[in-house]
Amino acid sequence: MAARKCVGFADPQILQKAKATLTKAEDPLKGFPLLKFVGFSLELLRHLYTTVNQCRGTQQEDGNVSAIQASFLAWGWNLFEWPFPFVVYNEIRNLIDRRHSKKAAELIGIPKVLGAQYKFVDDHEWSWLTPDSKLTMAGVYMNATDGSCNAVVKHFIHATMFVCQDNNLDHTDIKIVKAIIELMGIDQRYPPNGKGKSQVINACLNWDEDDISMTEKNTEGEVAEYLETTDKFANNAVDKEGTKLLVMTAEKAWNKRYAWDLLRHLLEAEQDDYNVRILVKSKGKTAKEVREDRQDLFTKCVEYYALATNSYKDTAATVINDRFESIGLPSNLIDFPNLELSIISWSSLQILTPMILSLPSSFIAILPEALIEVKSSRLFFLIFPSLVAKMICISFVSTSLSGNGIIELID
Repeated sequence: MAARKCVGFADPQILQKAKATLTKAEDPLKGFPLLKFVGFSLELLRHLYTTVNQCRGTQQEDGNVSAIQASFLAWGWNLFEWPFPFVVYNEIRNLIDRRHSKKAAELIGIPKVLGAQYKFVDDHEWSWLTPDSKLTMAGVYMNATDGSCNAVVKHFIHATMFVCQDNNLDHTDIKIVKAIIELMGIDQRYPPNGKGKSQVINACLNWDEDDISMTEKNTEGEVAEYLETTDKFANNAVDKEGTKLLVMTAEKAWNKRYAWDLLRHLLEAEQDDYNVRILVKSKGKTAKEVREDRQDLFTKCVEYYALATNSYKDTAATVINDRFESIGLPSNLIDFPNLELSIISWSSLQILTPMILSLPSSFIAILPEALIEVKSSRLFFLIFPSLVAKMICISFVSTSLSGNGIIELID
């Protein structure tokens, strides 16, 4: 169990106690050559700016915030822990790490925390890198050298590619790639000649933007905050115009279930004549993963919709042809084609409802497109029996369904 020497955040001697407990030997960035430790300070939490973690693509992470929050409430600050590390540039105190701790402190209203200030080193061969690049590298270094598994292969890859992009560096130059990842402490995280390091190098040298480029990832808390500030989306609510608002997830491992859920919402909207707007979110960490989650969900929607519709095809044809035969028409007029739907745009998807209804005095038939002279955007047309005999020779008016199912996407 890690040693504890705790003090309340409101203790007026907290800074002096930290200085008496910690030395430069405990500095987690003492081996990172692009930053130099300046000293400890007491900082207003609201003045510490949480930068985007470029190796993970997020400012905040769900992580173990709850555990840290409980620890803060029960014990206060552990003086054996290194304070919140930050660098001042552009007059802003930019956090290097401890995003979880900051979030936990915010949730319980801690106004001030211990800080550890650093400054950029000017005389290193890589000192010319942008401040954002050096902060990203320092964050990876802290996680790579703390004896944990917090820094993994993909973090080194994402951080390296960000540094290359941010500084117009050639990611196909192995010397540049090796220099960057070694600055980030990869040799302290993986054996120098081991698999982990070679995976990072090969991925960077053969980098494909779609495969590796990060998305701006949001935590569940940030999504909830967004939903509270917008009128366009909500989770299971109805807006002032009567549109049902929902939130769903696209994830390849679960899209078989999610696709049926999405179809159900859209078909219910068609049936009950209301609009539905669905915010679809993905947990993918790269642009490719997000796109694949989204495309897989929509592909399954189309596939399952066609599957459900085509399962009624033969029965419906038999029922309608029997009715034709009963009024003296040929019994093979109707031969339903298999339904094939294509998605034109990922930003909106119109799902159409198949209708085969038995009515007291008539029925509604779905007619093949080949017999329709008046085209419509819909594949299905509702025709009453009185028009059936005429429709082969003349055009008819189709009755379109009124509900709309609209999917909005946020990457």
